[in-house]
Formats: sequence, structure tokens, C-alpha cells
Amino acid sequence: MAAKNSRLLPVAAAAIGLATILGVVFLAWYLNRDTLPAPPATFQPPPPTVPYYTYNVKDAGQDGLVLSGKAGSADIRIARPATVEVMAPGTPSQLQPGDWVNVIGIIDEVRNFSIRTLVAIPEHGPPGPDGAGRSTAGFSGIEVRADPAERVIQGGEVIRIQGNQVTLAGPSGELVLTVSARAPLFRITAAEPAAITSGDRLVVGEALAAGAKPPAVLAGKLTPAVP
Repeated sequence: MAAKNSRLLPVAAAAIGLATILGVVFLAWYLNRDTLPAPPATFQPPPPTVPYYTYNVKDAGQDGLVLSGKAGSADIRIARPATVEVMAPGTPSQLQPGDWVNVIGIIDEVRNFSIRTLVAIPEHGPPGPDGAGRSTAGFSGIEVRADPAERVIQGGEVIRIQGNQVTLAGPSGELVLTVSARAPLFRITAAEPAAITSGDRLVVGEALAAGAKPPAVLAGKLTPAVP
């Protein structure tokens, strides 16, 4: 019996030691529970840096455009603008080295992102503080998109095109993108006023009133092309 008890002593001592350690850990957590850092807040993407207003073109006649705005708002008739840019489906074969491409997508809570679309801008200036390239009239392509959670994630000038793969000079090195049905390509180019047609999404830099003639607009034609 004495031998049996002697074998149990180390086991009992180990159990007591483990219980003591767990007790100390619990006590430390309990005493410091109010000073623990709060979990990180849900990531909220920054708002657009350039304000804009969107309308749907209900009718595009020779004498002007009939636009509808937010649900419940009255239709307005405006004159055809003098400066028009069109954002239309494109293919990688239309790209040239030096074109700017904005990568548009959604950033999640842990700052990962999913790409929604690519917007090529052949005639562009230097990127703005938000990293987005813009057209001559000041559009990046995000304005046409319907999902308010989307943002220009990054962008860069085209270095090379190989089939459906496009390589950009990104802010931290080369960025290889694949044009596909899940990440279609659009291009922003200058166009004549007659290029605006019914069904387009019209983007302007200010709210419009009846009879207005906006100085510049972006007309979005949103059906993707087949790469």
C-alpha cells in the first residue's frame, strides 16, 4: 500500500501544479479584462474623394436627354452636354503600354479585396491622392458602378499585354491582372454627344436641374464585352 501511495504522489503533485497555473492565468485575465484592447472595428472604406451624381438616361433625343435620378424623384430634361466621355466594354487587345488601368473592387473587414472590374484610361493625368487615375474630364470609372462599397483599390500604367493578362506598373511593383467574366475590362474614351443613348448611366460633377447643360459627363455602357 505504501508503494502504491508513493506512485500516486507525483501524479497528485502534477495535478495540483497544473491547477495552480490555470488558476493564476484565470486570475490574471479576470483582473485585466477591462484593460484588454477592444476588437478592431469593422473596416469601412473611405468615401470617394471626388463628388459626383448619377442619373439614368430614359430617352436620348436630338433635342436633349430625359434623365431619372433616385427613386421617387421627378424626371428632368437637359441639353446634350458638349464634352462626353464613354465608359464602354473593352478587350485586352485594345490596350496599349502607357494606358492607365484602375482596379475596382471591394475591401473586406480584414483588408483583403476582391476585384470586380478593370477600367482602362488611355488619356489620363497623374494619379490623385487616392491612387486613382482619371480621364481628361476627371472620371476614374468608379462613378458608374452601382455598388457603393466598391472602391478603386489600386492602379498603374500598362507595361505589357499577353492574351488576357495585363501587367501594370503598380505602386509596389508589377501587378499582373487577368481579364475575365468575373473581372471585365472597360475603357473610358472621348466621344461625340450623340454617343449617349437610352439605358446609359450618366455621371456629372454636380446635381442637375431641368434645362441644365452640364460641361462634361461620363456615359456608362455596362454590358461587358467578351475578352
